[in-house]
Amino acid sequence: MERELKKVGVTSYGMWEEYISKHPDGYKNSQFREYYKLWGKKVNPVMHMNHKAGDKMYVDYAGKKLSIADKDTGEITEVEFFVAILGASQYTYAEATPSQKKEDFVVSVENAMRFSEGVPAAIVPDNLKSAVVKSSRFLSPPSTKHWQTWQSITKPRYCLPERINPEISR
Repeated sequence: MERELKKVGVTSYGMWEEYISKHPDGYKNSQFREYYKLWGKKVNPVMHMNHKAGDKMYVDYAGKKLSIADKDTGEITEVEFFVAILGASQYTYAEATPSQKKEDFVVSVENAMRFSEGVPAAIVPDNLKSAVVKSSRFLSPPSTKHWQTWQSITKPRYCLPERINPEISR
């Protein structure tokens, strides 16, 4: 069941429906989910990570593409869903982008930093093609030249310039 739930579109409710069709006198949905949760705690203990404030921003594109509709024409366009999370606070930023190309990725990361009003010490992509050359399970993956250049010119700051000097426009 655990492996099934990791698949796209599979829900615990769907798993319960499958279970109840095979076992009509079985547990109701709430009890089924409760027992699954208890089993999961025994089998897969959670490792909590302690994050230092301002240390890392985790960035990635989430799940399947989303669709947006133009209000005037009704034209439907597929978009990528970018998500950035600050490790310590779990402060989250999300936006829809046309693609996962480098240019869109860099703009999204910059927007996330503007939103959080600061620059973290490290930006951690999750094996993104826009930022990572080759993934590795054991080593820190090498970054693309574009991403390395961008990181080298984006020095960690505790505040964006407009917070220091309100006369600087966004």
